[in-house]
Amino acid sequence: MRYLLSPDEERRLLRDLKTAFGLLPLAPPDSEEYPGDLEVLSDNIPKSPSPTQPYQYVFWANEFGPIRRVSDRAEPKDAVGRTMLQINRDAGIDNRAVDLETTPIVSWSRTKWVDENRRWIVPSRLGSTRAVFKTLSPEYRKMFRSVERFLQGKGQVINSWDIPNSLKETGLEFKRPRNTRSYGVTVWPEAAAWLDHGVKIYHWDV
Repeated sequence: MRYLLSPDEERRLLRDLKTAFGLLPLAPPDSEEYPGDLEVLSDNIPKSPSPTQPYQYVFWANEFGPIRRVSDRAEPKDAVGRTMLQINRDAGIDNRAVDLETTPIVSWSRTKWVDENRRWIVPSRLGSTRAVFKTLSPEYRKMFRSVERFLQGKGQVINSWDIPNSLKETGLEFKRPRNTRSYGVTVWPEAAAWLDHGVKIYHWDV
């Protein structure tokens, strides 16, 4: 499920992740401005964050396991794992970096615009540890599901394909797929006002 929140709603959510769910911020560093500045137009439609602003926030769920580093990772036994490890090495990833495949984390990717025209907006997405979800501990999965329920309980689900758009209006036009059940977005109240201003929800992540 994807989520559409206003900057103020996003700030409240990230505060709740720390206070209500006991998660500890890993990136970016915590501050009074957390989750950072996101400029807002007078009509409450956000501008695109600058390239220097982080798009993703990572929290450590310390109750469910320690922080593990890339250097702690065992040599993969399968071909895909070995290939990914080599790609990381070639990319020069610091071995001290947090291993997001094994450290219990909750991540939040921020809402952003598809382009400078600010007609199509890409919703946020909640993320878990990158290991296969069913292999994670039942306690961690229960916590993550509770965060999902919290997010979904604050808004209404809107299918991005049910929002009318035209090529003339938005500069983009897409053919509706036969099955659109996976395109639901939970929209919080303040963000719902953006749709009244003509903003369209982009159907995919970018």
